[in-house]
Amino acid sequence: MVPDSVGPKWWMPIRYLGLSFIMTWIWLTSSSTLLFPTAESPVALARLSYTVSLGVDVVVLLAVGLFFTRPISSSQRKILLIFSPLLVAVGTATIALVGASAGDSLSMVVLLGAAALTGVGNAPLLLMCGEFYGSIGTKRASIYIPAAFALAIALYFVVVNLRPVAAIIALAALPLCAAGVLALSLLRIPAAIPILRAHSTRVFPIPWRLSLAIGLYGAAFGLMQGLILPGSAAAFNSTYAWSLLGGGIAAVLITLGSILFSRDLDLGFTYRPVLPLLVVGFLLLPFLGGSRSYLAGAAVTAGYVCFDILVWIMLSDLANRSGISPLKVFGCGRGLAQGSMLIGMLLGYLFAGRIGVASEGLTWVAVGAVIALVLLTSIVLSARDVLGAWGLEEANALSAPDEDLLMLSYHEISERAALTRREREVMELLAKGRSLAYIEGKLVIAHGTAKTHVYRIYNKLGVHSRQELIDMVESSIEWHRNS
Repeated sequence: MVPDSVGPKWWMPIRYLGLSFIMTWIWLTSSSTLLFPTAESPVALARLSYTVSLGVDVVVLLAVGLFFTRPISSSQRKILLIFSPLLVAVGTATIALVGASAGDSLSMVVLLGAAALTGVGNAPLLLMCGEFYGSIGTKRASIYIPAAFALAIALYFVVVNLRPVAAIIALAALPLCAAGVLALSLLRIPAAIPILRAHSTRVFPIPWRLSLAIGLYGAAFGLMQGLILPGSAAAFNSTYAWSLLGGGIAAVLITLGSILFSRDLDLGFTYRPVLPLLVVGFLLLPFLGGSRSYLAGAAVTAGYVCFDILVWIMLSDLANRSGISPLKVFGCGRGLAQGSMLIGMLLGYLFAGRIGVASEGLTWVAVGAVIALVLLTSIVLSARDVLGAWGLEEANALSAPDEDLLMLSYHEISERAALTRREREVMELLAKGRSLAYIEGKLVIAHGTAKTHVYRIYNKLGVHSRQELIDMVESSIEWHRNS
């Protein structure tokens, strides 16, 4: 694993940004009619092909997450890095070729088959991105994941402004670019990552609170996508361009925040905007339907981009600290995220088809979505749950030592470093994986005071990160256990 204590650079090494090309491909196929420039019904074909691709993608991700029990070898990675992007590229090119004549039955069958092919190829690319981010440490992941999202949205605007033929070629080349960057990234990972060092009996490794949040917000975002039904291709492209612009601004702000606050690794600024933005977007939708629905879409997309970035970071942290296979963590986590979004989209299509975008029924759907978001968030997902690692304490904590050995190690480390009583309390919470926000609430201290305690503890112990502190405590426990 790349040490988490190394401070972030001002520049973004390209090997950390392979996710950008995959996300660009996803957004171009889901939020534009780029593949169907001459088709009679480009919006309907774009949505149909993306829905099929997403459905197959979800099946593959969940299959890997639930049933894959062996480590992936270096030779297997090489095979995946060759064939996965080729499947996506060939599928993309095939969709573009048959899209213009997709009115007859044979063309539709070929189009749907090609869309399914892209889903099969896209899933391993996402999993390998997760495997890499799960190996570089949470601090690095919290910087490079939002940066990858920001770059992906920038690439989206570059590609959609190319001429049609050049844009299609660029779109088909994106998975190949992703594979090239992933090849550089995965050189930094051991040939076979051990699977299930901890929690080996858990079929579904994602904590239930995080799982519920992923499903809730994914369904809300998919519902908004399904409810926005611009008529023409130009309106469709414009609506989603504005939506992704909102998401791009959110990703840039999160990247800057992650760099500025990388020492604390407090993800609260990523989580807090999510619910307000989603609520604002849904409340605006009934009043800004039709040509101005892009404003509601921009708010919801910005909120969901914040949340999706947070999910990627937390899945990386879970894989990094728990020892659970990244393939299992990201297979289940991303499968749940994209599956709930797919369900939300299908419900959105159903509601929009039944009630129409200009009817009073849309108001009731929007209000119902807001009530569900607010109630479930307030009842099930408290701020302490979120900022306290969303039920990930068992992943962040030390690996289940005997209580007596743990307390003995805390005592010896505290005595050796001459920690004060308060500093020892903070140190114990840090070693359990608690965030700064949780420590502030638990000990009833100010944010600045908590930061000062952490700084003094690290200075006295001679460590530079939480992971080094955890390693120190675990080494002490292991020494006592062996002796």
